[in-house]
Amino acid sequence: MQFNTALGFTLAGISILMVYFNQCTKARICTALVGLIGFITLLEYLFSINLFLDELFMKHYITLKTSNPGRMAPNTALCFTLTALSIFYINTRSRINISSLIGSLIFGLGLTAFVGYYINTDLTYAWGYFTQMAIHTAFGFMFIGIGVSFLSWKATNRILGQSKTSSLLGYLIAIPITILLIDINSPLGIGVGTLYVILVLLGWFIDLQKITIYLALVATLLILIGYKNSPTGNQEWMAIINRSLSIISVWIVAILLYNIKKNSNLFRKNTEDYTKTLELKNKELEQFVYISSHDLQEPLKVISSFTSLLELEHQKKLDDEANFYIASIKQSCTKMSSLINGLLNYGRIGANHERTLVDCNQILNDVTESITPLIKEKNAELIVKKLPRLHANQNDLFLLFQNLITNAIKFQAPNTIPKIKIDSKEELSHWRISVEDNGIGIEKEHLNKIFLIFKRLHNVDEYEGIGVGLAQCSKIVEQHNGQIWATSTPQKGSVFHFTLKK
Repeated sequence: MQFNTALGFTLAGISILMVYFNQCTKARICTALVGLIGFITLLEYLFSINLFLDELFMKHYITLKTSNPGRMAPNTALCFTLTALSIFYINTRSRINISSLIGSLIFGLGLTAFVGYYINTDLTYAWGYFTQMAIHTAFGFMFIGIGVSFLSWKATNRILGQSKTSSLLGYLIAIPITILLIDINSPLGIGVGTLYVILVLLGWFIDLQKITIYLALVATLLILIGYKNSPTGNQEWMAIINRSLSIISVWIVAILLYNIKKNSNLFRKNTEDYTKTLELKNKELEQFVYISSHDLQEPLKVISSFTSLLELEHQKKLDDEANFYIASIKQSCTKMSSLINGLLNYGRIGANHERTLVDCNQILNDVTESITPLIKEKNAELIVKKLPRLHANQNDLFLLFQNLITNAIKFQAPNTIPKIKIDSKEELSHWRISVEDNGIGIEKEHLNKIFLIFKRLHNVDEYEGIGVGLAQCSKIVEQHNGQIWATSTPQKGSVFHFTLKK
């Protein structure tokens, strides 16, 4: 391996790591150097000139014969140039597919050169009389190609929200050519023809349903070409049996994958149709809840108004029993109004799907400020650890923290000072946030019921409320693709946990 080749691999590896850790600007600087080394070397080969790059950093002393002292092979220079282009385009929306395609081609060039050493075919690693690509160099480009393909696939999912199959094109070209080269240089090819199964398996990653059948046809054709061009010796019947078994293996896998993909596509389509229907029904339900709640408020206001007028104008004329009835009607109207408003607010959750990067610490400060009178009244103590920043709906997150903290303060035993601890823990794909209190606790058999709407465990005389708060919390967390649950010890306190994606 020439010094410039080793330098190129080092810079390319650093560039790939920087892209992985989102240091894109620094990665482009490193990859520009890689591309410059490769491109200048190609110019030297194309125009038969010496730009003094080959021995710029180190005097060539390797005894292996080369076309130019210290100069990397032309296919090595091409691979480095392609590596620079692919890394440069990884996070570019309009050219991200080019990056994935180039990554697969780099792998293909490395693979064919690597296999060329195995089958002793110098055409794959030596271009004319120029310097040859070393076997470890070919192996290195296979790794670089896979690394670039992985980064491109990851960036495509992040930027475009979908995966593209263009990154497989180079693999679909390189793998069958490589297998064919091995096949025509191997007598009988007992285990070579079956390698075409790998080509068919790549069809799983391509959206086209019949792609496995098409790849099986290509594999069959290549197996027959291999049979015609490989040395069979005196045992041609054995070669025929081996090729036949290879073709059978390829088609068994192809048909199985075709049926699996067919059923998978049918299931996906049914799931998408069901999801669309469910979304439509949810919108209709939200609209129904809103209209019903609004329409129910009107007669309730009329009843409440006339009851107040009756009490105001005829209170002295009515006996105690009649006044008790009037007070009961007014109390029921107030309760009914609260229930309708709770139902209306519950239905509105999730109507705004806007997600932004929000700071949970700031939201908690806003919540604390909004319930300051309650905190002072109960002399509550809040202990807040460092909370994360994550993508969520700001208003929903505010309501979530407000309900949990308010409940933690409200559900306390008499003569108890509320003490609430709020903490977070980072996990693999999400954050787990917990709100712990020293309240009255919840019996184990009620832990799964508390998140149901209008579900109350206590009388209104003991603890005020209508039983909507925790139902709202549950819906908010579900809207953010998270989970919420509670653990509790009666008379000692409860801990409410919920998860939100990073």
